[in-house]
Amino acid sequence: MINIGQRMKFLRVALDLKQRELAARLGITNSHLSLLERGKRMPSYPLLVRFSEVTGLPLPLLLKDKQVPDERAGELEQKFDSLIEVYGALR
Repeated sequence: MINIGQRMKFLRVALDLKQRELAARLGITNSHLSLLERGKRMPSYPLLVRFSEVTGLPLPLLLKDKQVPDERAGELEQKFDSLIEVYGALR
């Protein structure tokens, strides 16, 4: 299943941010961000809001289809990558 943490990682990588850079901007530790990206922890709502502010991605887009079956994972990754490209072009 693709979870919200994986979406956070996809966006971080698409924005060419190191884990430590994003963690610092979010005000959390690298290990906390790693746990979030691996789906071991769920982000709090305030952290999701901060993530949205830091990355510029509207929160509803981050939360949309937050979990999908594995058979759709590749499709979701392609759509999310396309979204990031379009959004990056608008920034």
